Amino acid sequence: MQDAITVITEFRDKNRGSKQFNHLSAISEAVPAFGWVCVAPRPIDYMNEMIGAADFYLNRVLKDFKETPGHKEWIQKVKQLFAALKQYVTNNHKKGVTWNPNGGDAKTVAAKIYGSGSAPAAPKAPAAPKAPAAPKAPAAPAVKPAGAGAGAGMPDTGGLFAQLNRGAAVTAGLKKVTDDMKTHKNPSLRESSVVTEDALNKKKTAAKPKPAAAAAAPAVKPPVLVLEGKKWSCNYQSGNNAIVINAEPNQALYIFRCDNSVITVNGKINSITVDGCKKCGVVVDTLIASLDVVNCTSVKLQIKDKAPIVNIDKTDGCQVFVQNLLDWVLNL
Repeated sequence: MQDAITVITEFRDKNRGSKQFNHLSAISEAVPAFGWVCVAPRPIDYMNEMIGAADFYLNRVLKDFKETPGHKEWIQKVKQLFAALKQYVTNNHKKGVTWNPNGGDAKTVAAKIYGSGSAPAAPKAPAAPKAPAAPKAPAAPAVKPAGAGAGAGMPDTGGLFAQLNRGAAVTAGLKKVTDDMKTHKNPSLRESSVVTEDALNKKKTAAKPKPAAAAAAPAVKPPVLVLEGKKWSCNYQSGNNAIVINAEPNQALYIFRCDNSVITVNGKINSITVDGCKKCGVVVDTLIASLDVVNCTSVKLQIKDKAPIVNIDKTDGCQVFVQNLLDWVLNL
């Protein structure tokens, strides 16, 4: 299941220039909800979080394609699918999946329950309990030492108690420690047992594990700043504080995986989306639709004129500076 979710996420990342990118993002955010089988004791809370993340993109699809037939119906089908999944989990696995640690192979059990056909077989009446087998004649008891336990399956402790009952004779076989073996009576032993600093450092060096081979560093992708049709793409920028975009009212800006950078947008722009960025700043004059921030860490937003809506979702640390608060909406 994890492999399938990874494939869906990678497919979304490879199609960022697609007109259906928000459709793909909604599915990739909601699909992890199928991992509820590994969550306990309240999988519903986990599912609500995953499906809630998808609602952000579903709302964008509804806004961008409200005049195009078919998209509204698609959104409804997606919501119905995950609503049915939540209802099933609530009715059958409210506290998580109950696993049987002594269960057999799944295919074998399914074959016994449903048979070889594709449709489940009708449940059979329970078989009558078998009569208990006649007890076998007891074998001749083995001779046990005195004091041995008589319980079935109990360890034979008779020999141990017999040895303890010998009293002082039980230590007769131990080796005597003479004075020349005692460090407090034999100074030469104390000299041989002194631990020097050099020896201690050698032991520390020998005990120190060798560092494991460094994990392969993630591939560094080249920075991108390009206008494709009416959409600006600003991706993988790092340590660049001089990014300036001269926008037009019918254009949109998508900022993805940037860090320690500042993006300045001059003029009026339709919408801006900041996704997966860290320690970035965005300065914009005027927004017509909305400014959306998702999956970010420590970002700063400055709106010089106005922005009707600012959406902040799944973000750790976000500062918003607004000069004109007239008819302004902030969604967290």
